[in-house]
Amino acid sequence: YKRISSASDEEVLRKLYEEISDRYGKLPESVENLFEYAKLRKLAEEMRVLSIDKTPTGFAIKLNQDAKVSPEHLMNFVQTDGAVFTPNGILRVESKENILEETRKVLEQIRNDN
Repeated sequence: YKRISSASDEEVLRKLYEEISDRYGKLPESVENLFEYAKLRKLAEEMRVLSIDKTPTGFAIKLNQDAKVSPEHLMNFVQTDGAVFTPNGILRVESKENILEETRKVLEQIRNDN
């Protein structure tokens, strides 16, 4: 757990995943989720996201003022996917799917490519 949470980037996480899989075989869902959470956390840190919270209908992403988000990508996402972006920097997304996976997809979609 400590090695997963302290991994410096996604490449380190990938190597650690391979090492644990080689040693123990197929990983339980809880360990798979731990790796997904670690990837999401690293991405959120890189993008300067303040918080990600589960809501009754999906999730909410609170963006820092200097978040590495493309305004164009964010507006396109809101217009096409029916999400809501509040004036205080919270992106609310409705989702009934895997919240970790869906949140990661949204962050990748709105991230500033520079």
